[in-house]
Amino acid sequence: MYSKDFVTIDKFLKIRTQLLWRYPTTSISTKLLDSFIFFMNGKCRTTNKNNEDIETSRSINKVKRDLARNSWKHSSGKSTIGMFALPRNAFFVRVNNLPVYMEVNRHYLKEFAKSGNRTNATKGSANIGVDCLVEEDAEIGERTTVKRSVIGKDVKIGKKCRISASVILDGVTIEDEVQLENCIIGKNVKIEYRGKLVNCNVEGSYTVGKNVNLKGETLKNLNLDELSDGGVFYEGSEDETTDESGSEGGVSEYDDEGFEEEEYEDDIFAR
Repeated sequence: MYSKDFVTIDKFLKIRTQLLWRYPTTSISTKLLDSFIFFMNGKCRTTNKNNEDIETSRSINKVKRDLARNSWKHSSGKSTIGMFALPRNAFFVRVNNLPVYMEVNRHYLKEFAKSGNRTNATKGSANIGVDCLVEEDAEIGERTTVKRSVIGKDVKIGKKCRISASVILDGVTIEDEVQLENCIIGKNVKIEYRGKLVNCNVEGSYTVGKNVNLKGETLKNLNLDELSDGGVFYEGSEDETTDESGSEGGVSEYDDEGFEEEEYEDDIFAR
């Protein structure tokens, strides 16, 4: 495959004479888009034994060209090259950023709910919506509500939590009375008591402190470079716990009906 820019620079398309002799009915199309998805032998992973970063200043077209030529040298005569073009009616999504990843999950949850094969489920005394995907080994505490969300393997969710329109990956621990809305939670994250995150992304193995209330943040683990720039660890104050509890002795005035979630009707698949 040649990109449009490649052909524009060269002003013409180079075709080998041998190709035309062997395949005289070859078709050339300008309607195909390279998805940059490649499948290769699993042994390629063991080639770099020292786990060194592979970097190159060469263009992707030259890298693909050399890989293709190498496969021809080790193949039998007239063998075909593995290339697949999606048919017109196929559904295909390229996920290369977090907003698109979230929209893809919402789309499949909607399709899952439309299938009509499920009803609202209960796990213990927790309420799980019909538009949710929850792994069987996930632990969900009492009076917790999960709506339009994906819950991964070995996830532990405490009591009186509210999970809405979120993706929670494997190994996450969520303590009691946590609220998550429109969030992506990475693997092995821990969210402590009464945390509230809205429109947030949390990197794997991150710990969110008690009583944290954040909106529109990306929480990442600190490294040495970031520490020199003055990194921030989010943790709420104990006074905030007493004020928000609304009662003496830190007893929570929890209201099952008082939880309101924002609707996200507009997504990239409805446009």
